[in-house]
Amino acid sequence: MASLVATELAADTRLGIPVTVSTDPRHGVFSSPATGQTMELLSRWPEHPGLAALPDAERRVAKYADTVRREYLALGFQVALGPMADIFSDPRWARGYGTFGEDPATVARLTAAFIRGLRGSDDLGAHSVAAIVKHFPGGGPQKDGEDAHDPRHPDQVYPGHAEALHLGPFRASIEAGVTQMIPTTAADRSRRLGRGGLRLNKPVVQGLLRGRLGFDGIVLTDWNVIDGTLLEGLPFGPNGYGLEALTPAERIARALDAGVDQFGGDHCCARGTPATRTRTAAPPSASRGPRCSTTSTRRRCPPTRCL
Repeated sequence: MASLVATELAADTRLGIPVTVSTDPRHGVFSSPATGQTMELLSRWPEHPGLAALPDAERRVAKYADTVRREYLALGFQVALGPMADIFSDPRWARGYGTFGEDPATVARLTAAFIRGLRGSDDLGAHSVAAIVKHFPGGGPQKDGEDAHDPRHPDQVYPGHAEALHLGPFRASIEAGVTQMIPTTAADRSRRLGRGGLRLNKPVVQGLLRGRLGFDGIVLTDWNVIDGTLLEGLPFGPNGYGLEALTPAERIARALDAGVDQFGGDHCCARGTPATRTRTAAPPSASRGPRCSTTSTRRRCPPTRCL
């Protein structure tokens, strides 16, 4: 009902930009206010490594995603903040439960199956839930198995210079027709992929994702890259590594120049766009103005989660 009301309100605005309502994962066993809380009204399934371990996993994952699609649509959700196309390459990484495991070929195959199941047919339509694949170019190889949402652990490493290995599932996602992508929060410690955080990194977003891999969909930032907030009473963000000295308006300008289309979790619409327009050195792309995510399914303030 809320989704229908929001859609009708958006249709009456000057530009008529449509509204989509998205959600973090809701069907697993693990429940966290930061990465996705389960809902008792929905069906309950194993976490993704458990699904990957099943016989005939590709068919079962597609069936699982189809169930998720039908239940999300019944609740008014049109977009899923997932799946994670990351390879579970370090068993210490706490986010590994959201991946399809450590084998690159399996992760690629099952990520594509999940996207197709959410879509419901060959073409994306009113019967579909759009997938947002994350965390490009692979969030699994965190230094010491930590997580980059914690500012004490921003570094991502690629043992054996295996960056290409982690790209496989994202290639498969693009071939499966994914329309939205979230870059990882982390910063590449080796700097082979560029300096600073990878989600506001022009060589990563424009050069690698759009140029080399040919992705032409929406690029959404992970949550709170522009400004910070509180999560369960604790400070969270801003997670714009390498841009700590910049103002929120300057981060918006940098993100737009890097090729970002939409901001996750940040309240940047009210204050960010005017500030960006008046910035003397704003790149030309800043004139587009940011699109901010208003898709939180928890309390509106603060709309924070670790994607």
